[in-house]
Amino acid sequence: MSKVIQLHNRRHEREVEDKFIELLDREVKTEGKVKPLSTSLIERMDALRLKAEQAKARAEILEG
Repeated sequence: MSKVIQLHNRRHEREVEDKFIELLDREVKTEGKVKPLSTSLIERMDALRLKAEQAKARAEILEG
């Protein structure tokens, strides 16, 4: 029985996510209220994420 509930919850989460994506897409394309992130910002976020992962890996090596 718990599997059915989990499936129902997952399906609901997916529906909410789909509706949010549709809303965001409409806002970006039609309404113009939401602007896409700039490429430079995304590249900076990726660089920071990579540095964080490298620092975590170094810390794990030192602890291990």
